[in-house]
Amino acid sequence: MKRILPLVLVSAFAGVALLLTRHRDSPSRESLLPALRAVQQHEKQVERAAGRVLLLTPEEERRIGAEFDGRMSRTLAPGTPRGEAARRADEGLVNEVGRSLARAAVVERFPGRYEFRVIHGRPGNNAFAAPGGYVYVLPDLVRRFRRAPAALAFVLGHEIGHVELSHCADGARAKEWLAKLGLAPVGDAAALLRTLAQFHFSEVQEMEADEFALLLLRATRQDPFAALQALDLLDLPPDQETKRDPGEIAWEGLSDYLRTHPRSWERRNRIRRRLESWSRGR
Repeated sequence: MKRILPLVLVSAFAGVALLLTRHRDSPSRESLLPALRAVQQHEKQVERAAGRVLLLTPEEERRIGAEFDGRMSRTLAPGTPRGEAARRADEGLVNEVGRSLARAAVVERFPGRYEFRVIHGRPGNNAFAAPGGYVYVLPDLVRRFRRAPAALAFVLGHEIGHVELSHCADGARAKEWLAKLGLAPVGDAAALLRTLAQFHFSEVQEMEADEFALLLLRATRQDPFAALQALDLLDLPPDQETKRDPGEIAWEGLSDYLRTHPRSWERRNRIRRRLESWSRGR
């Protein structure tokens, strides 16, 4: 069945794509995303319902996160090539921005209890959320966002969103956390980071986290348009394409179904629509 499913999806997507491209008088961006998002939303609801069998209280979730954080802290060397002053500057910026977000009224699961860590000595331009209110940021990202604190707030708010919206605490995922933490070597930071990176969220959840980050920017009286600046600083390009033919639409539909992160153009479009709705007072 797993071997047949991609072929079935390609055939279905190609048929719908052909209908989308008929009678097109001007360039446009036909897409199967609305249908795909409906399917993924249904999948998420099914997963969430299954997760209720393994409910986690906030304190239980906090315990899982604290165990991971303790292991991570023990594996990271105190010294860094950038020096102590740079290290303190990175940590100071992330904590200042992050803690201001964690005190916002919309933060209800772990209000004021978020912990923010900079993982020194590790390459990359990324941030991660762990259960219980632990957020990790790589120093390359901090340097890139140093002069754009509101954009950094969007990135940290996105990770807070994964926790607040219970993406980290979904029952099935929490069970995986417990199992994988038992396998990760205590003395291997790289293994712990790989463990962290293995917990992918769905595209729907990623966009929910974007939405929550926008609410946080608004709640803390920061410019929500900084979200678009954050995508620029993360090198997430805007959409440069309009649809050319049914085959390309079908291929995009299949690849989107298998992706764990939404395409950057879709994130931008959703953020812009939300900002426009706020501007109109909705």
